[in-house]
Amino acid sequence: MAGEQLKLTRAVSIVLTAGAMVAGLTACQKAPVPGTPSPDASSAITGVTHPATSPAAGPVSTTAPRAAAVPTAAWVHSNRLPLDDAEHWPNLADSAEPLGNNTFQTSSLCAGTPTQVGGSENARALIDRGAGNWSVQQVLVHYPGDPWTMGQTAHAMFNELQNTLKGCQNSSSGASSTLTTPPNSACPSVERGGCNQVAAEVHSPQGDVTAHIYLAAVGSTVTELSLWSTGTPTAQWPEPADEDVFAAMNPQLCSVWEC
Repeated sequence: MAGEQLKLTRAVSIVLTAGAMVAGLTACQKAPVPGTPSPDASSAITGVTHPATSPAAGPVSTTAPRAAAVPTAAWVHSNRLPLDDAEHWPNLADSAEPLGNNTFQTSSLCAGTPTQVGGSENARALIDRGAGNWSVQQVLVHYPGDPWTMGQTAHAMFNELQNTLKGCQNSSSGASSTLTTPPNSACPSVERGGCNQVAAEVHSPQGDVTAHIYLAAVGSTVTELSLWSTGTPTAQWPEPADEDVFAAMNPQLCSVWEC
């Protein structure tokens, strides 16, 4: 009996020893080898870079591009536009768009040749209130590059538009113009750089249009501000001084662009 118990004890001992050896071998096989990244390890820890999952593509914008080449600060501030007390003009910059096939109001009313603006940064802002009301438009054409050289280009454009304005009554449109600021006037509101300005009131029988036009060349930028009505507008023209209007549209151009 004692012999059988001894044999049983030895058998159990052998089984336990073998189990311990198998368990130890399994643990060794599962243990990571130093320096080898585990499949779930972060790349920040292992130093291995894993490609990020690409986010889902967002919707494609179909909005037309804005006239980003003309900074917001270049436009006449709405509260300095004539008739703002009556019309409550919105910010012109919010309506800005590339000039495209549109042209200066001077050319439209006086049947002038559309001005070529190739090589320029340009935009227009139009607030059209329709018949019986006042509307406003500002056009900005800037020639980037050397201020003196490109200033010659800008002033050539100004002279072309000024001649169209002066000769409006001789155009095929039947319109007439009265200059309220003499041609090639200096700009009191601009302290540096070349600047010339002219203003006029234009009447066109086509559509019974009355327009007030302010045109200036400031450094290498040409700007035109025009306000017009068709028929008899509700608000009466307030007769602002031309220089007050020019002071609202010219000086900031030398801050936005070098003059």
